[in-house]
Amino acid sequence: MPDIKWQFGAYVFVAQFAMYAYDWVLSISEEHEVISEAGLTWSTAIYFVSRVGAFGYLLLVAIYDLVPVEDCTVSFGVLGAFASVAIASTSFLFFLRVRAIYLQSRCITAVFGILWLVIVVLNVMEFASLRAERIPGTQFCDYNKGIFFTLPSLAAFFDDTLIFAAISYRLAANVVTPNNWRSRLRSMVTGRGLYRLSRSLMKTGQLYYLYVFYQEGLVLASFYLSVPI
Repeated sequence: MPDIKWQFGAYVFVAQFAMYAYDWVLSISEEHEVISEAGLTWSTAIYFVSRVGAFGYLLLVAIYDLVPVEDCTVSFGVLGAFASVAIASTSFLFFLRVRAIYLQSRCITAVFGILWLVIVVLNVMEFASLRAERIPGTQFCDYNKGIFFTLPSLAAFFDDTLIFAAISYRLAANVVTPNNWRSRLRSMVTGRGLYRLSRSLMKTGQLYYLYVFYQEGLVLASFYLSVPI
């Protein structure tokens, strides 16, 4: 049987999958309402691609950490495909968000479009460099963590931080309280003085950024603590 670190990692990813699946179940009614009213737009389609990609990735990670695998190479190839799709589509959704906030600014489109391409390329390079191998004496698989392992996570964290800061700054510029740096900073942190839609965008952005901070921290910790993922 795998050691205690492996078992701990398995429990963590099973819990992550359960939380993600539960969140999706709670969102089904709202997603159905959006499609019924607006139809299946291309941005909505990307959203569902992101959902399916993340769901498949978390499910496979949980399964591979608990169930013996016959072919490590094929299994991790499928896992890498789901992960790449999830990362590319999710990052693209937030690229669309910051682009919309800045009214399709060419400068914003160019900067964050390039960052999105960098994230996609780094993730493809990461999964292409992985080599799955069986853990001696078990029916479980592990893979080497190559030189590209931390780069995609760091690039995604950098991109998410810039998007969060750019959106927060733009929304705080519309504050209805006194127009000074203290008011803008307070609005960026608490949403105070913002219109309802701007406050909603600010809060959802903060929640997403906290999730990203947790997720990237977990990935980097797993690398330095040698916990398989």
